[in-house]
Amino acid sequence: MLEKGLWFIIALLFSFFLSQGSWIPAIAILGGILFVAALTAGLYPMAILLLVGPATFFVFLNSYLNAIPFATMERIIFLTLLSLTLIKICLKQGNRTKLVPVEILMMFFLFYTLISLITTFEDKALFTWLSKDVSLYFQGYFMPMATFMIIRRLPWSEEKIELLFKFVIAAGAFLGLTSILQLFLGLSIFIPDYMTLGLHTQERALGTFTNASEYGLVLSVFILIGIFMYTRTKDLMLKILLMSCLALMAVGLILSKTRAPWLGALLSLAFIFLYDKRVRPLLITSTGCATLIGIIIAPFVLDLDSFSTRVLEITPILNRLAVWIAALNMMAQNPILGIGFGKDSFKNIISDYAVNIGPISGNWASKISEPHNELLFIASHTGILGAIIYFFIFLHIFKILRAIHKSPSSAKFEKDISLYMGAVFICFFSNALLVDIGIFNYSFLLMYFLFGIASIFYANEKDQVQFFKPPKLGVAKIKPDYRT
Repeated sequence: MLEKGLWFIIALLFSFFLSQGSWIPAIAILGGILFVAALTAGLYPMAILLLVGPATFFVFLNSYLNAIPFATMERIIFLTLLSLTLIKICLKQGNRTKLVPVEILMMFFLFYTLISLITTFEDKALFTWLSKDVSLYFQGYFMPMATFMIIRRLPWSEEKIELLFKFVIAAGAFLGLTSILQLFLGLSIFIPDYMTLGLHTQERALGTFTNASEYGLVLSVFILIGIFMYTRTKDLMLKILLMSCLALMAVGLILSKTRAPWLGALLSLAFIFLYDKRVRPLLITSTGCATLIGIIIAPFVLDLDSFSTRVLEITPILNRLAVWIAALNMMAQNPILGIGFGKDSFKNIISDYAVNIGPISGNWASKISEPHNELLFIASHTGILGAIIYFFIFLHIFKILRAIHKSPSSAKFEKDISLYMGAVFICFFSNALLVDIGIFNYSFLLMYFLFGIASIFYANEKDQVQFFKPPKLGVAKIKPDYRT
C-alpha cells in the first residue's frame, strides 16, 4: 500500500511539473526513476532498452517529453547508463576493461569536434546553439561513441547477446509492419511528426524515423541480425518464425524506396553469402520466392512507375556529385577546424563553395543542406585532421572485427558474430558514402552498440599479432630414425 502511494505521488509530481513547463524537476524525477530501476535490475535491461526502444515504442514517449528541451527517452537512459558505468569504474567494481586504440581515437575525435563546435557559438542565441548544434554533437557522435565504451564494459555472455538479438528481430518485424500500415492503410501514428520530417514522406516508408534512408538502413542491419540468429537455430518452428520476421523486414526495406539502403543491403548480403555457406540455401530460396511473388503481386499492390522512376532518377546523383565537390572545397579552404561543427553550417554557406567542374554545374548543389557523404560531412565541418581521425576510427573497428575472426583462440560464436558484424560494417560504410549518417537520430547508436558487443571478444595484445605473424627462427628439430 505504501509503495502504491509513493508511486502515485511521484506520478502526480511528474505530471504537475510537466504541465507547468518546469522541465528541470520533471527530468530529475524521470532520471531518478530510471537510476533506481538500473540499480535494481542491473545495467543489462537498460542496455536492451537503449538499443530497442528508439526503434519502437520510444516514439510515443518522446512525443510527451517533447515539451522538455533536450529530453528524449534514449538520452535519459544513456545518461543513466553512463553515470552508473562511471560510478562502477570509480569504485573499481567488476573487471577493469582496458582501453583499446579505437576508444582513444574516439576520445580525440570527440574533443577535436567539440572545439569545432564551440567556434559556431559566437553568432547564435544560446538556446538555438544548444537545441541544434550541441544536440547534433551529442546525439550523432558523443552518445554513440560513448555507448561503444559502455557496452564493452558490461558483463555480456552468449546467452545475453542472443536474447538481445531476439528483441532486435522483434523490433525489425514491428518496423516492417509499420511500412505496410503507413503506405497501404494510411496509418501514420508511428511517425515522429513532432520532429522535422525528411523529403518524400508520403510515398516512402518511414517506420518510427523521420527519414526513409535511416529506416532502410536500420532494417538492413536488423535483417543481418535475423540471418545470424537463423544460422544458430535448429528448431523448425523457430526457423519459420524467423523467416516470417525477415520477410516483414524485407518488405519494409523495399518500401523505403531509397537506393543507399538497398545498395548497403545488397553488398552485405553478398558478403555473408560468400563467407558463410550455411545461409546460401536461405538466400537463394528467399530471392527466388521474392522474385516470383513480386512478379505476381507487385503490379496489383504497388505503383511500379514510382519504383522505376526512383531507381532510374539521375537528379540525386548530380546533386551528390556537385555537393561533394563543394564539401571538398570547404575542407581545402578551412583545413584546421573546418567550417564549424553545426547543424546548419553547411547549408548556410554552400553557395559560396559550389563550383563548376566540367559538365557538373555548381547549381546542382545550391539547394542541398548536407554533403550526403558521412566522411565529407566530417571533413567539411571539422577539417582535414578531424576527417583523418574519423577515418581511422572506422579502420580500427574493421581491424578489431578481422582480428577476432582470424584469431585461432576465438570460439565458433565469436567468429560468427565477428563475421556478421563485418557485414554490418559493410552496410554502414556503403551507406556512409551516400548519406550523412551522423545527422540521423538512431543509426550510429545502433552501429556502435553492435560493434561494442563484438569488441568484447577482442584481446588487445594477443589478437593484434594476427595482422602480422613474424617468422619463427631457430634450429629445426630432427627426429631420430630408429629403423637402422
